[in-house]
Amino acid sequence: TIFEDFGIGIPEEASQLTARIYVDGASKVLRQPEFADINCARSLLSLFEAKQQLMEMFEKDLDLDSTHIYIGSETQSNSDGISYDNVSIVVKRYSYRDRPVGCLGVIGPSRMHYDRAVGVVNTLADRLTDVLNQF
Repeated sequence: TIFEDFGIGIPEEASQLTARIYVDGASKVLRQPEFADINCARSLLSLFEAKQQLMEMFEKDLDLDSTHIYIGSETQSNSDGISYDNVSIVVKRYSYRDRPVGCLGVIGPSRMHYDRAVGVVNTLADRLTDVLNQF
């Protein structure tokens, strides 16, 4: 269960949390006009596949209580050499008993409606924190 993934109900010394990234809705993002170009679509798909890169990026966000927005080249890893100029990420952490346990985010085109994306990410991360803290 999701609660077992976070070690809830298991003594802290016995819980071995595994970093996981869940991606859903990639086909919806690919319908955006920016990604009609094969190179742009390829860069987006490579970002979805670059789970280690995303985990490293999100690790920094675990220390922040605010929403973080990565726009364009801010999402680029020095090691992959792929341009993500048309891609943005909105991310916020969620917590269990004041300890950050993960991040929730939205990946989309850099022209996304940031106010809506930030609102959705904030609401979901805050609700997830509330639900986790009920246990």
